[in-house]
Parts: sequence; structure tokens; C-alpha cells
Amino acid sequence: MGKIRKAISRIFNERKEIGVIKQKDLAEALGCSQPSVSNYLSGATPLTDRQIEAICDVLKITLADLEFPGKESSEPKEVKEYSAKMRILYEMPSFPAFKSVKCSIDSWITASKLVKLHKTGKE
Repeated sequence: MGKIRKAISRIFNERKEIGVIKQKDLAEALGCSQPSVSNYLSGATPLTDRQIEAICDVLKITLADLEFPGKESSEPKEVKEYSAKMRILYEMPSFPAFKSVKCSIDSWITASKLVKLHKTGKE
């Protein structure tokens, strides 16, 4: 169970860093308090099978992602598929202008973070 809990914590922290999820969101999905989620993620309180399944649903991952973590295992299926397609386009010599899209994507991400900060009043 320790391996699964560590994988859940790692994936949760990855998503938390990019602002996709908070402990409060996980608490709501599990029907418990935020301090309880903190205890689950730290290993202070063991997770039940039902809680693990609920966490997988919230994080949009499978049990296999937890049991056999790989470099991209914590990404939702849609992100994995999209990343693979983007990699193909990026490597095609017939689309040299495509490489400049990275700049636009970075700008969108920055703008999205600024809008989110503005909405939450944390400027």
C-alpha cells in the first residue's frame, strides 16, 4: 500500500503545483476534511480501496498508473494522446513554423495563470 500512497501523493503534488487541484477538492470527492486528506497523502492515515478508487477518478488516472508508474503515467489519457500527436508534428520537417507554437502556448499558460490569480484576488 505504501507504493500506491506514494504514487498518489506524487501525482497529486504534480497537479497541485500547476494549479489543477487542491486538497479541498480531494476532500470534497472523498467526503472528508482537508486535514484528513493531508493525513492520507502523508501516510499518517491508511487509504481504503474505495478511497483509492475515488482518488483515481478525481485525478483521472487508473490503478495501473499507481502500481506501475512511468515517466508519463500520471498524465490523463487525453494528455498522453495529445502529447504524442504534438511530438509528431514538432518532429515533421514539413512544418517548421509549428515550432513557434510553443511561444503561443507559453503565453496562453501565463495569461491563464494571471486570470486565475485575478479571479481569486491573489495578485
